[in-house]
Amino acid sequence: MDSATILGLAGGILVVLQAAGGAAGLYQGTALLVVVAGGLAALLIAASLREALNVFAVVGNVFFGRKVSPLDLTRRSVGLAETARREGILALEGALAKDDDPFLTQAIQLTVDGTEPRLIMDILSTELHYTEKRHERSRELLQRLGYNWVIFGAIGALLVLVQGGGQTGGELVAQAGLPLLYGVVLYGLVGGPFARKLEAISARESLVKKMMIEAVMAIQSGDNPRIIEHKLAAFMAPKNRPRDPHPALPPPPPPPDHSRAELKKFLDEKQGLLVRLVREAVQTSAAEDAYKAQVEAAAVRLERGEISLVELLVLLGEDMRKEVLHTIQHPPPPPLEQVPRDVGFEDIGKLSDREIQMLLREVDQIDLVVALKGASDGLKEKILGNMSERVQMFINEEMSYVHAQPGRVIDAQTCILKQLFQLWREGQIELV
Repeated sequence: MDSATILGLAGGILVVLQAAGGAAGLYQGTALLVVVAGGLAALLIAASLREALNVFAVVGNVFFGRKVSPLDLTRRSVGLAETARREGILALEGALAKDDDPFLTQAIQLTVDGTEPRLIMDILSTELHYTEKRHERSRELLQRLGYNWVIFGAIGALLVLVQGGGQTGGELVAQAGLPLLYGVVLYGLVGGPFARKLEAISARESLVKKMMIEAVMAIQSGDNPRIIEHKLAAFMAPKNRPRDPHPALPPPPPPPDHSRAELKKFLDEKQGLLVRLVREAVQTSAAEDAYKAQVEAAAVRLERGEISLVELLVLLGEDMRKEVLHTIQHPPPPPLEQVPRDVGFEDIGKLSDREIQMLLREVDQIDLVVALKGASDGLKEKILGNMSERVQMFINEEMSYVHAQPGRVIDAQTCILKQLFQLWREGQIELV
């Protein structure tokens, strides 16, 4: 029960009674019936019977409305995100509780069913939109009921004046004022305030539903629970945001990481094939002969063990690398003479802290997570040491979830090395 509504309503009635010197002279049954029944009759004219009855059901929300705390919702969403990351999206169905908001339950079920993200967003946004419309209509009718009470208060006052009944002027005015007083009090304590209270309740409910949509879409896309917590905190005032930077549930223990061993095995088994594919892609392209010769020279150096496969792939254009590794498109590489020689991915550890921080600002975070799966412990420690504790926790957690294929690790390292060379060409970092 909403204590503020109870206190406000009781306080308003007491103020009126105190000002009138008690309730003895304020009750007149006929006048009260005219005001209350007349206002309801006018409401029935303005709305359908179902809408009119729904107004009284909505009034119950003023006293007994269920409140969902944005902070509690944030914690609940982080918990669901942890479950999804640990056990998969399908596990969310069993994680739902009976006391979860029906809107959140519906959204989670759509996600579990594998509904397209765009369709989930469309369904939830449509439901939110028409929920707001229904709330707006109910508030409008409640506000109208308050106006009707004032109007019928005036009508009751006019009826007393017209009928007269042989009363003197002062008595007649006093009797005529009662129905008008009833109408104004009913509007001042019920019609107007209740409508505004419902507006505030509706706004809070809409905010919570928008947070639910944001949370479910983030869970569906596989966002990190800490990122989801940060997204939802943006909906709240700073003083109401979660104080604990950690999620409600502890992060899962990282699974054994075999990516570095798999990467070495992959290079041992597939390096010859990859070099051949690179040569074929370059020789059949429309590139200049000088460029083809440079790539061929790099391929020979790779076969001799002088450079790594990543250093060879740095030289390829986006279409060529896509053809070889079937990965996303990347900007074309610069000519060989603009690329420092004998610099591999592990050489990033030789950069200063300032240079590493500069590189990290330019690198895609997903590429960094994947690339570090195949990096040495020393390089991981060096790079993570140049991040905030929050970002370190995020990267480590992502690395515990991601299991990239060797080809994807090589491509991610290639992208980062290309960005390193770009900063070198711009004179922002030095390569020894």
